[in-house]
Amino acid sequence: MRSLRNIILLLILCITASGLPLYVDSMDYESLTAISFTSVNDENISFSLDVMPVSTSNYRVDFSISTNGQPVPISFNSKDPVTIDFYLGSKEVMTTPINELTKQQIPIETTILKDAPLNISFDLDQKTLNLPNGDYQLVIVPNIKDLESIRIEDEATYYTTSISFFSSFEYLPSLNSIDNNKTALKLYFSDKDYNHMIPITRVIPYTSTPLRSTLDNLQLGADPNLGISTDSPIPKGAGLSLNNRTANVYLYGDLATYESNSSNAAVAYESFVNSLCGINEVDEVQFYFNNKIVPDGFHGRVMDEPHTPLRGPRLYAGVITETNRMLLAPIASVSTNTSISAIFNMLKYTDNISMYSYYLQPPVPEEVTLEYYSINDGKLTLALNDAFLNIYKDDSTQQSFMIDALLFTLTSLDSVDSVEFKVNNKTIKTLNGIEIPDNTKELFINPEKQY
Repeated sequence: MRSLRNIILLLILCITASGLPLYVDSMDYESLTAISFTSVNDENISFSLDVMPVSTSNYRVDFSISTNGQPVPISFNSKDPVTIDFYLGSKEVMTTPINELTKQQIPIETTILKDAPLNISFDLDQKTLNLPNGDYQLVIVPNIKDLESIRIEDEATYYTTSISFFSSFEYLPSLNSIDNNKTALKLYFSDKDYNHMIPITRVIPYTSTPLRSTLDNLQLGADPNLGISTDSPIPKGAGLSLNNRTANVYLYGDLATYESNSSNAAVAYESFVNSLCGINEVDEVQFYFNNKIVPDGFHGRVMDEPHTPLRGPRLYAGVITETNRMLLAPIASVSTNTSISAIFNMLKYTDNISMYSYYLQPPVPEEVTLEYYSINDGKLTLALNDAFLNIYKDDSTQQSFMIDALLFTLTSLDSVDSVEFKVNNKTIKTLNGIEIPDNTKELFINPEKQY
């Protein structure tokens, strides 16, 4: 009797060998065809799977259980009749019951007849699944009770195929210069869900008063085209002075909304401190409430001492906004491991599954690996594999996103001032015709628009 396991493994090998390339956008979408296979065991039960691409981020799946012989009664697990799993490499990144993907009611007990197969259809939509871009293995597991009665005991029963999700986002690479008659302000605004503070570069006519211009422009809110919160993140009418590299911020009037609402308080505080300390002349911020330094404010924060931006490693990932912009956002690492290797790998999905999603895209593909690194006088040298050269050779936007994220993330470490990339012992200064900076000191992150 032929082993069901051998049949399935053969099918897996055949399908994987003809699998899809990195992200389905890299192939001609019109050439995409349905993926299908059928597995038959010795008890005359047939399982078939058809995966039809609707777009590069959506698939229609038809899964069938049928027979061409005698009627076969089957009974599913009542809570989870069919499980849908997604793997990236060898790592499971998501599992979901079938009832979350379809409104179809799957009978818990049924009899499979020759002319009446059980057909289950469902959609796989990347945004609904909340999965980042990537090449996955789709695994479908029918949870049939007493399955050993129709197969060899302990044989694996699952069905798998390659499936790639790719959604295209608008990412504007960091600016490496601005005109001499312009000033670049780095303004921190919140996303609409108050999850991330996002640095935005707004280029304005030259000003000799960057502190005042920073507060004035924060009060204008973010450009609606960014798809983030357009409200002013800070109270209106704040006064300013600068003394020995300390920016003194004077707040007046009714600040109740910034005391009672923790989200408003956090956004205002982070926006003030991060935006002002991004100015060369400012190291710290001291708050005054009605011309007095008070013990606490902004929903219980200590206010009787100056404030600086939080130090420590920041992971820069891609926040997806309502207008389909992808914006780099610094996110504090929750890991206690701050080695270069750990930080590099945390920019990948499989090393930080709980952090990433459709709405927070990881910048480094799984295929790019760090072979070794060295640090000398603040210069970090990364030796990467060949995939670094070719992974985005046809997608300059994704390439810029990856490079910007690596630079801003790694230079957030106190020990790193600049970054050098190497492949096969050769320093990489340009990638597919685009120059690679070695530090972020003269980079302007997240341009508000195309300048």
